[in-house]
Amino acid sequence: MKAGAVNLPYLLREHRAHALTLAADDTARLTAVEGWDTVLLWALLVPLFETLLEPVRLRAAGEIFPRTEQQRFWTAIEERYRLLGIDEGALGAFRFGGGWHQLDRTGQQQTRLGLLDTLASADLVQLVARHRIQRLQGLMAGFAKKAKTGTALARRVLTKELQPTVSAYFGGDWLAVLDYLQAPPHRDEEIITALPEPRLYVGMAAQTAGIAAEADIAEDEVQAMLAAFLGGGSSVSPVEERAAALPDWWAGFDQAHAVQLRGMPSLWGQVDQDLMSLSRTEQGFTPQWYRQRLPADVLERVGRLWESVTLQRYPGSIVSNPRPHQTMAEALGPAVEFWHGVGLTAWFVCEGPYSRTTLDRVDRYYSKPLAALRAAGCPVDAALFRELRAAEQLLGPEEETTASEDSTVDTSYGQVTITSSMSHGTRREGFQQVRDLITRHRRAWAEQHLGAYLKHRWRSELEDVARDHHRFVAAKGRPPTLTQFARFATTAANHWTGGELGALYTAIGEPAPSQGTAYPPAG
Repeated sequence: MKAGAVNLPYLLREHRAHALTLAADDTARLTAVEGWDTVLLWALLVPLFETLLEPVRLRAAGEIFPRTEQQRFWTAIEERYRLLGIDEGALGAFRFGGGWHQLDRTGQQQTRLGLLDTLASADLVQLVARHRIQRLQGLMAGFAKKAKTGTALARRVLTKELQPTVSAYFGGDWLAVLDYLQAPPHRDEEIITALPEPRLYVGMAAQTAGIAAEADIAEDEVQAMLAAFLGGGSSVSPVEERAAALPDWWAGFDQAHAVQLRGMPSLWGQVDQDLMSLSRTEQGFTPQWYRQRLPADVLERVGRLWESVTLQRYPGSIVSNPRPHQTMAEALGPAVEFWHGVGLTAWFVCEGPYSRTTLDRVDRYYSKPLAALRAAGCPVDAALFRELRAAEQLLGPEEETTASEDSTVDTSYGQVTITSSMSHGTRREGFQQVRDLITRHRRAWAEQHLGAYLKHRWRSELEDVARDHHRFVAAKGRPPTLTQFARFATTAANHWTGGELGALYTAIGEPAPSQGTAYPPAG
């Protein structure tokens, strides 16, 4: 998604010297689109703004094309502007041979702003309507090009350039396009009006006893068949195995926060987050602090279950994971982001040296993970935030924290002791009360929601992969290759199957084109 063209008018006015560089950075790589606003941006706004601002972008590219090709480009731009009803004087110095290169940097910036003013003064309703006509004419030309012997298949007509047009003006409905063009569908056309619902093959180990009784066979035979289906040595799915490990990690995490006391190192480092560049500092960060605070069996289990990953560029291989605790924390998602974050906020507000937010603003500071928890059906009780606001009012006054160092110097008059002091921020009395308040709410949330939340985490990620697989099949008429599958499945595989794409295929009930090759983790 290259959205820079839509932001370019603002950037040209506010950041004149670097507007095009900043616009080029406005990109995002998406594997699936759910929101209407993203479709609107991609299908309607980006094509419109790219057409209107093509003179700016072409001049920014410089003379990288032969003169004859440049003339052809500018002739096409002038014709598009004419059809859009834009004042013919709008291009001015932009035109081929219009004197652009005689302008200094300031002159070129002013010329760009003049073009923006001309576009803003145009009849925008008429301009957008004429742009739609041009886009539909392009669609009709593409349709006619492929319809030499009758209506062509949608996947042959809808090139990358034409897909936004169909999405913008026909809601992505190929039958609506054919109705508009008064053309019959191709006899081999398959119109998918709804994608299959994801069906996951996880949690079957708990059903082996019932299946064995119903089929009148030994339960261990059912377990052996299930293990063969799952492609491993156990009847327990790798997804189940990892999900079952998370409550024990959560218990250790919860206990570490519950017993935190003044004088201890902060818990910044208890959760392995994206802080590879940081080392232990006076601000309280301790790398891999979880190794000191979590039980040994939890550390071993996390290290074993998340010890391997696959890489999107090399989906046929399994490699060692240098940070299994980070991958596990990513699998846990917004719950650990919020509850760890609010615990750290309480510590740094009370014990210093400083906090990125205050207790009365944590609901706004952590709005993103809180929104994700609400969407998962596992909201944090709003009473927590009311109690935190009240608790902040009861904290002690700010006390400056200083570090002093004495040094002794021998002089002709005897020894002289020099004491130097340096401020290290402030602290406020009352951490234990705030800690207990948060612990009470965290434990109440976990008792009510943790089980459902963990199930939501793995189900939502696996179902997203299944839907992306169905979309691919619907669009291409064939299953994705392993490399294509990895583009939208790598994250879920690393979170829930140890990077095994083959195990992920099994979990979503789809045949794998090729199994990953496992390499033992480096010792």
